[in-house]
Amino acid sequence: MRTVAQVIDLISSAIEFHAELDHDSIKGFRYRALEHMRDFLTAHGWPESREDRLALSLVPLVFQEANYDAIEWTVQVAPLRDLELLFCIDVLVQSKGRTRVELSNDEFSKYIQLSFAAIDSRSR
Repeated sequence: MRTVAQVIDLISSAIEFHAELDHDSIKGFRYRALEHMRDFLTAHGWPESREDRLALSLVPLVFQEANYDAIEWTVQVAPLRDLELLFCIDVLVQSKGRTRVELSNDEFSKYIQLSFAAIDSRSR
């Protein structure tokens, strides 16, 4: 289990990696989402409400690429290839510091359900 501070550090590293990107690209949107996520965690800690969890989800920004690349992101132990870091950060934030493999089958199923809800809420 990771602390909020450890997850903020991981997000900061991901932000540094994305800092040189074209901010009008999808990767730029991901960069801004990571900044928002880091700022939220810094100010509030783990998201508690469903509304906050939906708003912070990175899945709406990566699932299409994952599907296109045949990455089985809804499978708990699937290789996530180049999207590993973003999916890792997302599940850490959504599960209060636990990784995909640290979640029970039921918890992972609920995470996937929330991910689909986040996709639906952003597509409206």
